[in-house]
Amino acid sequence: CDGISPTYVLVLGVNGWLCGGFSDVPWGKSHTKGAYMVSDKSFLFSLSTTQDTPPIKYDIVKKPYAICYHQETGPIFGAGADLLIANNCNANMDSYSNLPHSYDGDNASCNSLMGDYNFTVADYEVFTPVSSSSSSSSSPSSSSK
Repeated sequence: CDGISPTYVLVLGVNGWLCGGFSDVPWGKSHTKGAYMVSDKSFLFSLSTTQDTPPIKYDIVKKPYAICYHQETGPIFGAGADLLIANNCNANMDSYSNLPHSYDGDNASCNSLMGDYNFTVADYEVFTPVSSSSSSSSSPSSSSK
C-alpha cells in the first residue's frame, strides 16, 4: 500500500462490527516515521454494528492530522488516534479508536467504530480504485494485512 492513493481501509472486528477510512493521500515509508499527512478529503465510516444503525461518516476536522505512517503499526487515521490498527491486530486488543479527535460526526465517541475503545481485528484490507485506463478490469485491487 506504500505510496498508493487513494485508499479505502475496511476493518472487521471479532465482534462483527465493520468500519474503515478513506485517504486521498498516499501511505508510505517515504514519510518520516510518525509523521502526519494533511488531507481535506479523508474520512472515517462505520458500516455495521451489532445495533440496527445506518452507516455513519466522520469527516476530517483537524486536517493536518488526517493519516499517519508508522512502520510498526497498520493504518493510523487522526492524531489521538481516531482509528489505529495495531501490529498483530488479530492476536491482541492493541488496536483502538479515540474518536472524536481529528475526525468528527453525529454521535462520535470511542465506541462508534468498533463498539469499544480497544478491539481485536478479525481482518482488514486496503483497497484502491483501478481506473479503466490502467486495467481492463473495473474491480478494485486489494491488499490484506
